[in-house]
Amino acid sequence: MTKNTKLTQRGIGELQRSCERYENYNDGFILPDTFLVVRLDAHRYGDWSAFGDEYPTGPAATKAFLITARALMSATFRVVLSYAHGDEISLVVDPTENINPLRRSKLISAFSSAAAVHFFKAAGLPALFDTKVSELTSVEKLVEYLFWQRRYCYRNATTIALRKALLQAGYSSQKAEDQLRGSTEEQRVAHLQNLGVAVETIPHTTRRGSLLYWETAHQDGRESSRVVADMKLTDDDDAYEAQIRRLLERALRVPLGGGSRQHPEPHSTPMPVVTKAKVPAHPTPPRTPQQQPQAPKKNKKAQVSVFRVPPAN
Repeated sequence: MTKNTKLTQRGIGELQRSCERYENYNDGFILPDTFLVVRLDAHRYGDWSAFGDEYPTGPAATKAFLITARALMSATFRVVLSYAHGDEISLVVDPTENINPLRRSKLISAFSSAAAVHFFKAAGLPALFDTKVSELTSVEKLVEYLFWQRRYCYRNATTIALRKALLQAGYSSQKAEDQLRGSTEEQRVAHLQNLGVAVETIPHTTRRGSLLYWETAHQDGRESSRVVADMKLTDDDDAYEAQIRRLLERALRVPLGGGSRQHPEPHSTPMPVVTKAKVPAHPTPPRTPQQQPQAPKKNKKAQVSVFRVPPAN
């Protein structure tokens, strides 16, 4: 119960304890031993006519989002791999970021603000980024997520291309949308072919997106890392799945194979932490009835201690 005193008579510590709980109690922690994917979806803010009517798949927009994705690989939390298509960016967060308790709001706010800053630097346009966090339970789910985004990219690409082709063929906007509504992927591709548009003519980054990952190189006895952007992803779904499996195996340091794998092991096996109880020099005298131990105060914040053990040499 709040003390019935004037605010001017309450210390900053008391005010902080009273108010800060409303920020934290409903702001959950990220689940431990999960793989985090942060997906950012841009929303235009203000006048974006500089991108023309091809947004979000025009060359200028594609370049700006690719630059943003590259910057986000090292702008805030560590990211091991990212996939960009249209105005969306999916980031696979390094599992070491999830060792310590991490609040969801911090993850979302940091990536959203960083994306807005880097996109403005790349495009000169303001944008708002809607950010979602997925806590995936296995590497297989991570592979499935990245494969889903690839299919999502292809669906958007064929939809945009078919809409443009229908309008150029003389369809009204309403009739073009009627043709698109409820159509399957195969129907859209067939309709494009009937209109004389081959799927292969859709720009490759629009059709398949871009995959960004870290590559390590050795030069003059020194190890350096750089971000590689693969903008020519294969059209073969099986080959793409094999590619992301190889990249994840290297980035996460776990052999994926084909079976289900759980969270990767740390770089080294943690050594057990042993603590010795201090033995008093003199025995503790028996308590009198007036000295009975008091019940511990309830604390709603769990005290979590996490030990980081450096890798073995």
